[in-house]
Amino acid sequence: MNYEKTSKPKVTKMPKNNHKGRPASLYHSIFAKQVKQLCLLGMIDNEIAKFFDISVRTLNRWKHKYPDFWQSMKAGKTIADSKIAHSLYQSAIGGHYIEGERPIIDSDGNIKIIKLRKQVPPNVTAQKYWLNNRQPEKWSNHNKLSKKESVTEPSFDHLKNLSAVMKKSRERQNQLRIERCLELGH
Repeated sequence: MNYEKTSKPKVTKMPKNNHKGRPASLYHSIFAKQVKQLCLLGMIDNEIAKFFDISVRTLNRWKHKYPDFWQSMKAGKTIADSKIAHSLYQSAIGGHYIEGERPIIDSDGNIKIIKLRKQVPPNVTAQKYWLNNRQPEKWSNHNKLSKKESVTEPSFDHLKNLSAVMKKSRERQNQLRIERCLELGH
């Protein structure tokens, strides 16, 4: 991507700054095209400001004063974000791609070209990320207690019930081992 300025762009002087600080910045119409490309690269506002050698405050002024600049910036960010979202989704669901082609000979002696597909398994990390952000109330890793809920010590009855369930589970395990002719280990 070429970020060099072309010959004789439209130049708009920012109003004179009567205050101390940085001198007034010049806006060039070519910046609208450049900012879209920068956004497609994933740059954020402070990085864009550094590229144009301006402050973030000046960048924000340009957004308000030059609608074509602002629209290009929004378009670049939207395109980049949608491509990333699509890639994240594809990674979460998995899929396949064509790895190459290979000739084979069929039963009649004819040569056929088959496409070799490679399966890509779903990415569990991408799935977690997607679900945590799309449905945080169902999939968030953070256990949130409501104001009405509180952490209390388990009651004696609860522990007694849990002990009975565990005893029953051990008995069932032993029964399965006997059925499978496995040695009982204690």
